[in-house]
Amino acid sequence: MRVGVSTACFYPLETEKSLLLLAQAGIQGVEIFLNAYEELQGPFLAELEGILQAHRMQVYSIHPYTGAFEGLWFFSNYPRRYQEGLELYQQYFEAAARLGAKVVVLHGAGMQNEIPWAEYFERFDRLAQVGHAFGVELCQENIYRCLSRSTAFISAMAKALPTARFVLDLKQAIRAQQDPLEMLQAMGGQCCHVHISDSRPGEPCLPIGKGNLDLVQWKKALKQVNFRGKVVLELYRENFQDLSELSNSYKVLKAALEEPSNPST
Repeated sequence: MRVGVSTACFYPLETEKSLLLLAQAGIQGVEIFLNAYEELQGPFLAELEGILQAHRMQVYSIHPYTGAFEGLWFFSNYPRRYQEGLELYQQYFEAAARLGAKVVVLHGAGMQNEIPWAEYFERFDRLAQVGHAFGVELCQENIYRCLSRSTAFISAMAKALPTARFVLDLKQAIRAQQDPLEMLQAMGGQCCHVHISDSRPGEPCLPIGKGNLDLVQWKKALKQVNFRGKVVLELYRENFQDLSELSNSYKVLKAALEEPSNPST
């Protein structure tokens, strides 16, 4: 497995400036959170490519800024919006393929979902197939304000769709009062990406080493589900002081989780 840091940590700093800060800190693997429609366009993607190439960075994943609207586009009773959403998300898949990312993150429907779970799973699968055409995995993330907040939903989705892939977010599980390790077990071998952060009671999102996170335990748990994806540090801007805290967290994660003898994982 490999580790990285998300540009989302610096939000609302512009995406390209966030990427440059990570580059200057020597961080080699990133998740890019695209924050505007302009950032899906060719000139902006070319600017990101220039930064990535100059600093020999790898993009692991793309996170759409439109996550809050995914329920309306893909999981409502209004079919025309589904097609509209497909056309937009194809652009995310194209951007991911261009930047070399293998994962696009999906939040999915909120708690006030209009359709049965079985229909949700079928629609997710249809959208995932669009991603596959570009060599990209669409991955359902567990989000505290969404249906995916619960291990029951994730378990049902994993069982219904053996080809589905998931993003585990530790802080989101904690905010939803779910055990992150139990959420990982619900995803099982279908987990292909992790958003990691430290935590302690009352503080679900902290830099690595500032809370009670046991990285030895987590490395073992990830190995038990045959995890072969990427582990990306994702913090909220109010949860760290400066770039050095991100850099230090990155270094701790690399030392604890990466295996130099197995560079392809």
